[in-house]
Amino acid sequence: MGRLEGKKLYITVIVSQKVTPAIGRIQPWVDGINDILKEKHQVKVLACREGGIEYHDNGIRMCFYKKMDIFKEDPISITMYLSLIRDKPNLVIIHALTHVTTLVATVIYGLKRIPIILFIHGIYGKRGLANKLRNFLIKLTVKKYVNNIVALTNFDKRMLMKEWGFIKQKVVVVPLGLSDKAFNEIDLWKRRVGKESDYFTYLFVGRLNRGKRVDMLIDAFNEVLNVTQQARLIIVGNGPEYARLISKVKNYEIVDHVKFVGWTPHEEIWKYYLLSDVVVLPSEHEGMPNVIYESLACGKPVIASNVCGINEVLKDGVNGLLFNSKKELTRNLLRVLDDHKLIEYMSENAAKTARCFTLSRTVQNLADVTGLDLS
Repeated sequence: MGRLEGKKLYITVIVSQKVTPAIGRIQPWVDGINDILKEKHQVKVLACREGGIEYHDNGIRMCFYKKMDIFKEDPISITMYLSLIRDKPNLVIIHALTHVTTLVATVIYGLKRIPIILFIHGIYGKRGLANKLRNFLIKLTVKKYVNNIVALTNFDKRMLMKEWGFIKQKVVVVPLGLSDKAFNEIDLWKRRVGKESDYFTYLFVGRLNRGKRVDMLIDAFNEVLNVTQQARLIIVGNGPEYARLISKVKNYEIVDHVKFVGWTPHEEIWKYYLLSDVVVLPSEHEGMPNVIYESLACGKPVIASNVCGINEVLKDGVNGLLFNSKKELTRNLLRVLDDHKLIEYMSENAAKTARCFTLSRTVQNLADVTGLDLS
């Protein structure tokens, strides 16, 4: 990719994943990177959502196009695609791999010979002939037109090379992190939040679907309550498993020890991190979830599934604990209850780790590998 130094760039950012209806709410890391880019460049964000709207937010032009109800997690918009044809940026940044919008945008901008950076936020294959055909076409167009493929972890890079056939030179590993704004919000919340009770508090933050395995966490937490009643579990998030999980808690008769918060504005989530002692992430698979970075930035150790991606940031017994089974999860939940020195040690290392992962560093790393003067 040729170097464009000392020049204000017109950058188009395409978010091909499903976007929540709330105005301006995309993924925190996408918002954070856009905020850094807009300090020097002109940034335009294109995304699909429930309704169409266009406005300016903090110097960024936000263009939300009404999605067509054809695919649930793979939204498309003909109006948006027509906008891509008219668009003439200096650089295109696309977030997500296996989506129709990624395919369309790659072809359109590739034919215009506009440099493209593709961010891969986890690699999850879906079955079915239509998905196989789409992914085959994406593979061909990405190989032909995308200048740099950004993987968030070394595991994702290996998978992109092995399963997708992308060459080593094209795939770069650029970890994410938190924005300066997020660190400032955490510092403000620290002045407002104090420990509410003597209960040892476990926290889960995320979407309540089967892949997150919150039901397994509830099972393990119930085992903890058989040892001590001085523990509680806070669950922040919403999703298709919400009702079933509440029913499970009622069946265990542990309602007084489990609090369902539901969906929470991101700027208020810090309160729950700071109220907790440890954060638990029992997902069956993950890319590199922002919950990890958020927990560490709040100085909270994370008990997480020992899956590729997560175990590149979390080191067992250093800034968190890793597990491979429900039995190991239960053992780790009990371990942190009694080992105060371990909690203190992991908390200190958690905060240190978080400072190694910032979005400012992400953008700088991106500039280094692409040869573009981005910040």
